[in-house]
Amino acid sequence: MTASAGTPAAAADPLPSPAVEVPAGRVEDYPVGVVRLVLAAGRRLAVGNAAGRLFAVDDACLHRGGSLADGHLDGSVLTCPMHWWRYDVRTGGRLGQPEGGLCRYPVRMVNDEVRVTVPPPIDVLDDYGRTGTIGRFWTPTFGQAYLQLQRKLAARYDATPELLVTQVTRCTTIWSEPFLRQGRTTESVQNLLDAGFTATLDEQCHRDQVNAHKLWTTTRSGLSFNPYQRILADTTIKNDTVFSEQMMDYCRTQLGPRCVLENHSIRDTQNQGPSYDRLYSMLDARGGAIAFQTAAPDRVGDLNTTLQWAIDHGAANVELPISYRTTATPTTLTAFNRHLNTNATAASTP
Repeated sequence: MTASAGTPAAAADPLPSPAVEVPAGRVEDYPVGVVRLVLAAGRRLAVGNAAGRLFAVDDACLHRGGSLADGHLDGSVLTCPMHWWRYDVRTGGRLGQPEGGLCRYPVRMVNDEVRVTVPPPIDVLDDYGRTGTIGRFWTPTFGQAYLQLQRKLAARYDATPELLVTQVTRCTTIWSEPFLRQGRTTESVQNLLDAGFTATLDEQCHRDQVNAHKLWTTTRSGLSFNPYQRILADTTIKNDTVFSEQMMDYCRTQLGPRCVLENHSIRDTQNQGPSYDRLYSMLDARGGAIAFQTAAPDRVGDLNTTLQWAIDHGAANVELPISYRTTATPTTLTAFNRHLNTNATAASTP
């Protein structure tokens, strides 16, 4: 039996407005028992025909992120191919487990086209006026997709000698700095809250993103720290260095010496206020693998002074923004590089 224009759709969970409707193929692509992977506005969905009723659910299994689109559909029961977790696509629930489940998405047919409706991406704005969109990084669905990505990357690249470090970046907005929430732009803060973001969910996101990097067993993972911009329910922002410090210890506990503590804000004069003074003191106190990136090019100031500061604070490497312009040459940077290598060796010594 093939889906037709009269094929009913399964029930779906409510979505925030305005939602986005995307094409998912033709009705003839979905005979009974068939499940297909559909990419919809940055989401991976498993779309199929369960006993004559079309459905769409998250593709990532709640266990280890296996692709449910590669699973087996028997009636309304969809089985993950990795470890045999089973879900009822009518409810999204895992069989035998009353709590939790897959998110279900509305499906409809327009003429002979199957269409799925998903939540819209979130609009964000940075301090420089640049705009973009992000996904709901704090949700279990996003987390499972990130876990699946790390699994694939680690399987292919772990222990590759040319790859020294990977970045922990699930819980990010515009920049690869997970503790920033674009707190200086009220539009971004309000959009996050409207999308269901809470500080409690964000804290769990931070722990889960570190846990995902346990899949790497040789390559180090860098986590960039700032004073955590805690978004409160009334849209106010609190600089929370306590949580930043807790996550430094959590990263080192979970990943051991493979956890590289980073900051991407250094300049020739560290004049960012007491919250950053405390942050750098916390990095100094923990030692081990430390790395820095400079601030935006117009904020770096004197490069030699900036590099020396990083070396004095235990840095094993310093990254410059791609747009940074300097007259420095590899020869003039040789002495700095030697000191950075010395720090790297010390950080690797038990």
